Amino acid sequence: IKEAMACYEHALDCNPRYPNAWVNKGVALRAMGKGEEALKCYDQALTLNPGDPGVWTNKGNVLYSLGRPQEALTAYDRALVLNSNLDLGWLNKGIALSALERHEEALQCYGTAIEISPHLEQAWYLRGVTMINAFGQYSEAIPYLEQADRLGVKEAKEVLELCRKAETCR
Repeated sequence: IKEAMACYEHALDCNPRYPNAWVNKGVALRAMGKGEEALKCYDQALTLNPGDPGVWTNKGNVLYSLGRPQEALTAYDRALVLNSNLDLGWLNKGIALSALERHEEALQCYGTAIEISPHLEQAWYLRGVTMINAFGQYSEAIPYLEQADRLGVKEAKEVLELCRKAETCR
């Protein structure tokens, strides 16, 4: 990561108005655990190119990781206004909404992510888990967890077994 950072710094020395260099520097800083610094890079990139939905999504991810889900939600909304087919934007918006205990809206976001990308395994998994945890909908969650399991979500099998046991105890 340090070598990549040196490249991004060099690119920014040559052209500080290069938004992709700011984005890549932000990605590297986030990977290094420097969320606040990454956020500044994304803000700089958005100053130069406010119409990039991927940068808004990255900004939302950093804000969420910093424990700021409401601000993350705002960033995801901006990304989705720019590109309503952004599967990870819908997924991450759902995660932020769940953190804010807005579970019904989160389910809708996971559903939209699944419609856009049927192979987005985390959307299937999180939709099932939210159905269980927020609404106690065990039987309704089973198809989502089964699909998450088929798509390779390791945790899905265990949750699915617990879900089936809970259903038989009713």
